[in-house]
This record gives sequence, structure tokens and C-alpha cells, in this order.
Amino acid sequence: MKKWIILLFGTCLAGCGDSGTLLPGDYVRWIEDGTNGLMVRRQVEGYEFALQYKPIEYIVAKQERTDRLKAAIVKKERAEMEDMQYYTLSIQTTQEKKQFAESKESNPEAQATYFSGPMQEGLKLVDGTDTLPCLLFQYEPTFNLRPFSNFLLAFDLVREEDGTPSNEDKTLIFKDKFLGIGPIYITIKGRNLDHIPSIKLY
Repeated sequence: MKKWIILLFGTCLAGCGDSGTLLPGDYVRWIEDGTNGLMVRRQVEGYEFALQYKPIEYIVAKQERTDRLKAAIVKKERAEMEDMQYYTLSIQTTQEKKQFAESKESNPEAQATYFSGPMQEGLKLVDGTDTLPCLLFQYEPTFNLRPFSNFLLAFDLVREEDGTPSNEDKTLIFKDKFLGIGPIYITIKGRNLDHIPSIKLY
């Protein structure tokens, strides 16, 4: 009996202690899983908006595409990126809105121009008591290959007095000047940032 208790305890030490650490591929899937609260969707007036919070480790794992991610690579990227916080905003039309839009005269060039620059002015992030402008903005054209458009966003990183990143709620505000919709508010709850697992590095 004593032998089995020792074996069971030893197994738990070997297998249970690493439960909060995921391989890079699993880590990416965890971050993108909406049930974990770091990707939030909202439907407004025929459009669906999705906001993805992106830890630096997630960004690097997506770039490197390997489960043997080197710690040195993450360390280097973190040193260059750690003063900002990163998000992807995706916008797509619902089928009803798409059918309506196709029945009207459209102006794809005007849309591409708006998405490529002026849209940035209408984006802000409320992080706790701070309201932050969008400092980095990149539109990813789809060329009709995807049913959605992606916008890569970055804002200043808000820190606590002890220097750690703020885990307050983060609300993206999008004041549109082209799509014909009112202000959009999408919130990622700060409590969900406390439960992000570690990523396994080599």
C-alpha cells in the first residue's frame, strides 16, 4: 500500500506540475479559443466584430510555427515588443448584410482607402482608467480570398506601480466613419488575463 502511494505521488509530481504549460501549437489554440475570454465577438447591424488579445508569446509562436520554440527567440522578440499590447480586430458581414450590400452600388476603392489608414483615427483602447490611441495599425487586404478583414492593432502597455502589466478590463472603442454603424465597444475582461498558461520553450 505504501509503495502505491509513493508511485502515485511521484506520478503526480512528474505529470501534474506542468499542467499550466502548453506546447506552442496548443498555446496558440488556447489563446484563440473564445471560451477562454481572450477572443470576443460582437454582432452589430449586420457586421460581426472579433477582437483577439495577443500575448507576445502567442505572436512569436504564430510566426515560428514549431513546437520546439527557442527561449532565445522569445526573449529577443519580447525585448523589442514589451512596451506595447497587441490585438487583431476582424470584421466580416453577415450573409444578410452581404446580400444587401451586393444589391447596392459599392465602392471597393473607397473602402480599401479607409481601411488602410483613416480607420486608425477611430480606434482607442480603454485600459482601466487610461484611454489610449492606436499607435500601430496594419490592414491585411483579403483580395476576396477570406470572408473577413483583419486589422493588426497596438497600444501602449499600461503598467501598475510595481511595473507589472495592468490586468484591468480592456475595451476597444471603434468609431466608424465608413460602414454606417454607431460606436462599437468590445471588452476583454481583465480576470481572463490572469489565467493565461505558460508556453513550453527550449
